[in-house]
Amino acid sequence: MDTVAATAIARRLCWTTRPTAAALSPKAKAAACRAAFARGRATPATGLFLLDALFKAGAFDEALAFAGDNPRPEGTDPAWDISLIHILLATGQKARALARAEAALRVVPDHIGLLRERAEMLIRLNRGAEAVADVVQLLERGDQALSPLMTRLLMEHKDPAWLLAMLDRRPALFLPGEAPLTRVQCLLALGRTAEALDWMDVDRLLLQAPLPLPVIGDADLFRRAVVDEITGAAATGPKPSDVSTLGGVQTSVPLDGMTHMPVLLAAIRARIDRYADDLPADHPFTAMMPRAATLQAWSVCLGPGGRQAPHTHPSGWLSGVFYLAAPEVDETAGALVIPTTADLPRTLVPEAGKLVLFPSYFMHTTLPHRSGQPRICVAFDVVPDHATAGAGVP
Repeated sequence: MDTVAATAIARRLCWTTRPTAAALSPKAKAAACRAAFARGRATPATGLFLLDALFKAGAFDEALAFAGDNPRPEGTDPAWDISLIHILLATGQKARALARAEAALRVVPDHIGLLRERAEMLIRLNRGAEAVADVVQLLERGDQALSPLMTRLLMEHKDPAWLLAMLDRRPALFLPGEAPLTRVQCLLALGRTAEALDWMDVDRLLLQAPLPLPVIGDADLFRRAVVDEITGAAATGPKPSDVSTLGGVQTSVPLDGMTHMPVLLAAIRARIDRYADDLPADHPFTAMMPRAATLQAWSVCLGPGGRQAPHTHPSGWLSGVFYLAAPEVDETAGALVIPTTADLPRTLVPEAGKLVLFPSYFMHTTLPHRSGQPRICVAFDVVPDHATAGAGVP
């Protein structure tokens, strides 16, 4: 086998899928747990399942009441502590949540999950300096990737050379979309600008092109059909919280019952495969490509004045967007902007039918949309599978 063919095969992603819906909704799980209590068949695990289901169902008052009626001393069941902390945070009781975490840690001082919870809370309470020790301990002892907040905290409080060494020594503990961005920041802080700019090589790593679709007849009709499916699902589908979407709606779209969206996602996967084949063999981003990954997609609909605040995609290796409708968009309104470390932002003008691909660590934003007609797109991440994912460095 020749070298070129071998390289192409080595870069081909193994696409995996995940269930589009859980076997039981949180409300159904909560009902099953209540029934177990009513029949006298509940165990301590049943109580934990109920607390978690009530949290996920948004039944915070019932969850707090249940926890109050069935108290468990701090530290005796860390999983219970963590669930209760989440509920307290969801109801705005930050002081009680932090107190619970600290009381539990006095009993089990080395519990990794509780350390994560305390560190996250301290950072969100603008007490990041107090969280540094916890985050360093997580980095030294943990087995889960640090959150973006934790990674940025280390960038603020630790020496860049130390953090760069940790990126090399414990790469699996940095999210795939956070590690390169952190590396770039460290390199810049250390005066290694050329290496930083190599990671931010927009010319070689950014793709914008029409998306080839299967023989489907009229492309405009196909895009309108996808929009109709998204709109129909949006009425009942989950609506995740997303602070980057301003003046618009971001909606997870289940594939159940859809006919056009699966066709679109298959075309996107095929184009990503071609993109991966064409990546420069000598680039560190190419070496980061996971062996197996899932395509996670969602829709974004921006109304007048709507925009995306500057953000990255911490969990992804590659991110992208396919434009379904882009009325009255130009370089001054509705455009996608990708800043670079050279302070020369790249402005991309969306067009219906255009696909854009870029590394997930590229910071990006959109200019406010001004049309009375919505700007609609399908955005997505190529998320490495945990079992096979590489981490932040080649």
